[in-house]
Amino acid sequence: MGILTPHCNGFFVPRVEDCLPKRYNHASLSCHHILCKYYSFRLGTEMELIAKARETVLYMEKDLATSGDILFTDHEGMKTLSPNGVVRNVTVNISDFHYEGRDWSSETYITAFHQLSHDIIAIAGVADSIGCIHMYNRTSNAVDDVIGHCDVSGYEDGYDAYFEEFYQISTETRDSKYLLVTDQDSYTLRAIDLHRDYYTYTVHDFYPAKKCPFFTQLDNTLYLNCYRDSDRETFIERVSFLPIDSILDDRQVEINRNQVDVSTLIQNRDVGYKDGPFSTVQFNTPQAIIHLGENRLLLADEHNNVLREINLKTETVSSVCNSRNRNIPGDMTSCSLQGPTALLIADDSLIIGSFGSISRISLINDTSSILTGL
Repeated sequence: MGILTPHCNGFFVPRVEDCLPKRYNHASLSCHHILCKYYSFRLGTEMELIAKARETVLYMEKDLATSGDILFTDHEGMKTLSPNGVVRNVTVNISDFHYEGRDWSSETYITAFHQLSHDIIAIAGVADSIGCIHMYNRTSNAVDDVIGHCDVSGYEDGYDAYFEEFYQISTETRDSKYLLVTDQDSYTLRAIDLHRDYYTYTVHDFYPAKKCPFFTQLDNTLYLNCYRDSDRETFIERVSFLPIDSILDDRQVEINRNQVDVSTLIQNRDVGYKDGPFSTVQFNTPQAIIHLGENRLLLADEHNNVLREINLKTETVSSVCNSRNRNIPGDMTSCSLQGPTALLIADDSLIIGSFGSISRISLINDTSSILTGL
């Protein structure tokens, strides 16, 4: 169980069989969330720059194929970051990607990816075509399967699915044979059944016209950051899956799995920077969102150059790692960031991807909160 973070050891560690999607016969990256429910982190007091990046870091995961490395994507392609800060390109044979009429020498732009195993990576957004997901085999350096239509974008569910633009792909924590994807230009959260030849269906349509690029999930609940182009409003949405009823047939599976309760926690009508209660808080281009445990979320507020902590219990937002206050040594309210976009909890650290850099902040496991949760 090497993919589990140390913070879960001894607390609800999943059985191996609970984390094995049959299609690829390996544990998924997200399976440690299935039962590791009661964890809580506090940020340390120092931030360390671990690598320079040539472009904006879009997304990061712990690399399942290596020990301690981070797999990430930026505007230049997919790369790995070693614990000692060495960045290496991941060779992706884009000639195997099913696009037509493209100049393969110029772009390897990957908007979203998710590791399904040590070998298989679901990759979306290569070059300028955005209508499909490639199941890329890292060992053979070839594409095994394709979901959707790579030559045209659109919106249609079922076996012959069409997609618009992906921003996040992740294994569903309730059942690792399902993928969740944010298809933001379709204003939807969609699911892909890996066991039924990639049958897709819409989990929720964020009406009216909310684009929801990033989400975080724990157990039966997802939290998404969303926005509307028309009026620049931003939202924090909560999607709670209702219990799955007894399964009668294939069609009933989709009906029962598609029962969700959706609520808007924060509606930010004006772009800006303001902490405080949910009713008055302001953001400026929020990006990645992750769980910190104990009813707390952490959000990368890109154009405010700050990380924001969302307390779901007190319904307040506060700033951490705030570049506006740089004169308090050792205080995490005063660290310096430039355009934070990607967040990852990896072992004992919070990894922050931003414009031009990747940084690390130590995390302290709050065992008192874990025991309280039990």
